[in-house]
Amino acid sequence: MGDTHKDAGGYHLVWPRDSVEVGFAMLACGLIAEVRALMAYLIAIQQPDGHWMQNNFTDGQPYWQGIQLDEVALPVLFAAKLHEQGLLGEMQGAAIRMARKALAFIAQYGPASPQDRWEENAGINPFTLSVSIAALVAGAKAGFLEEGDKQYALDLADDWNERLESWVYVKDTKLDRELGIDGHYVRLNPNSHSARFGDVMLRNRNNETISTRALLGMEYLYLVRLGLRKATDKRIEDTTKLVDKLLCMQLPAGPYYYRYNEDGYGEHEDGRAFDGSGVGRLWPLLSGERGHYAAACKQDVTPYLSAILASASTGGMLPEQIWDKESIPERGLITGRPSGSAMPLIWAHAELIKLIYVQKTGIPIEQLKSVSGRYGVQPPMARARHWRDSQPCGFVSTTHELWIEAQEPFVLHYGYDNWQDIQEQSSQPLGLGLYGVPLNVSALAGKTLRFTRRFDGRGWEGQDWHVDIKA
Repeated sequence: MGDTHKDAGGYHLVWPRDSVEVGFAMLACGLIAEVRALMAYLIAIQQPDGHWMQNNFTDGQPYWQGIQLDEVALPVLFAAKLHEQGLLGEMQGAAIRMARKALAFIAQYGPASPQDRWEENAGINPFTLSVSIAALVAGAKAGFLEEGDKQYALDLADDWNERLESWVYVKDTKLDRELGIDGHYVRLNPNSHSARFGDVMLRNRNNETISTRALLGMEYLYLVRLGLRKATDKRIEDTTKLVDKLLCMQLPAGPYYYRYNEDGYGEHEDGRAFDGSGVGRLWPLLSGERGHYAAACKQDVTPYLSAILASASTGGMLPEQIWDKESIPERGLITGRPSGSAMPLIWAHAELIKLIYVQKTGIPIEQLKSVSGRYGVQPPMARARHWRDSQPCGFVSTTHELWIEAQEPFVLHYGYDNWQDIQEQSSQPLGLGLYGVPLNVSALAGKTLRFTRRFDGRGWEGQDWHVDIKA
């Protein structure tokens, strides 16, 4: 891994995600000058269309150029947090321009992300989705958006929040029955339909696949950290029981966690370095994520703090991973000590600091009042279902409007059941760069909407769609 692979890239590059994680940790420490400098840096390296590159050199030159929607949403959350604390100062205007571009990108391309936070899979995952929803709400409530965009951002966030479980939660699977729970959040859903179906490719296991409903991760914990779900939500509690059973290893120093079952990013069984495949090892930063949930449950976080601290090198650096098997001294692998992975991993350092902060304050540093206030007690019912061809919905309730949307103007050609009562309607700007036709379906229970679209300059899309309307 880090000591066997020479590359112009690697962990000396800048990841926007890790940068914001560190920014929140610095804010927790009261390092205001450093926090403001980081905010200015993020503003400077944002791409013209609103996203950030997967990573870049310190001068802003891109290296890997993948797109991860959490890396678009986190800078908005960071800016909103600084605004909440009155720390943006003369950067206010630049931060607003940054947030507007980023939120438009999220609205237009979400909720699925081309890469997840582990940079391995496309699809919808609870971490990226929760950060995106929180950014839409926080940016709107901070006054970063003009009125029309603000309302659209809130409507979209409410819709995604309401549909979240339909995308990344499953019930009555083999894992659930074995543990006696109702269901659980999955690590990632690679398609636009229920996570009960389909498979996920394991990028570091020679592209083996695993059933979507059987792949477990800790991404769901950010639903609680950001205030979208309560710590006492039974779905969260059940998933945590499963995580503690399948992903946790208790070592003398405390509890540690794997990224997900069947992870292949780590040394081979005999200690040989990762070479494109291997076996995933324990990540100390995940002890911090589990510790945050313990704090939300009013439990003692000391075991999780102790585990992170015990993983440090003699120089005090925290590693990406630690060795989880019997020691192999000839390869420098000692049980519970840093493996051959990157060290230091500043994300792990940030997680340690933030866990200490939540231990003292009871509130995660990333949580914003605007987000927890909207979803923490009685979440508002979404006004509309937002239909896109990349994220269709098979049905809509008569309690919601149906908004047919696209990133460019179009004419909606539609009818009901077997193309009865055919009508056409031109789209209108909805907000954040989206165009659409809002349809009131309150009196159409039992019917099926059938439609296709004609786009300016390229004609009919060549596909018919349908949405069932239910009472």
